[in-house]
Amino acid sequence: MKLNPHEPLTVQAFLIGSILECWVNDAYGFCLRAYDFPEGKLSFSVVQGKARMRSLTVSTAGDEP
Repeated sequence: MKLNPHEPLTVQAFLIGSILECWVNDAYGFCLRAYDFPEGKLSFSVVQGKARMRSLTVSTAGDEP
């Protein structure tokens, strides 16, 4: 899948136990393991370019988006 670097992306992540499922633009999905580390931070990185985060929403399974 090719992404247009000039158009906004939608990234969704769902965590169940230690399994993290991510979707990009509702079209490209992947899964990985994520463990509960006592310290750390959430980060995003960009290779060869710039990025701007327009919004970020975090909710639990019982929350409405």
